[in-house]
Amino acid sequence: MPNTDSLVAICDFALAKINTNKVALGLSTATDIVNTFYGDQDVLQFLPAICVEPDTKRREFNGVRRRTQNDFSVAILVYHGKTTDPQTNRRQADIMAEAVETLFHADPQLGGLVISSLVESIESGYQRKGANTVIRTARVTLTGRSQTLLAP
Repeated sequence: MPNTDSLVAICDFALAKINTNKVALGLSTATDIVNTFYGDQDVLQFLPAICVEPDTKRREFNGVRRRTQNDFSVAILVYHGKTTDPQTNRRQADIMAEAVETLFHADPQLGGLVISSLVESIESGYQRKGANTVIRTARVTLTGRSQTLLAP
């Protein structure tokens, strides 16, 4: 697969990789449960859940014939709130975030879409969803770099 300059392609790949590895990540694989999403969601019906949120794409010239270097950033939002104990929810969200990190570090070229990728950070926190429900979350920032040629 050639390098891409599409943020959508990177996000689609990330979501497919998460869906393929639901068991390893601790997500339900029941067919009637939707717990992975392209983009953040206002309401999450099932927890834990993961949302792949497009963040940024930057491009700069990097050679002759209009070669460009493309830098991508994707936020992978891990939500956990299954139990009522905030300490347990926090820990489970952090464990799932680190599992996501391990998953993506095992495929540094993201299936050939980029030259290299890296989980740059994991930020632990919480978000309010739905009717002011507090859900423990972790934001995993996945970055990648590719090179492509612009059309003449």
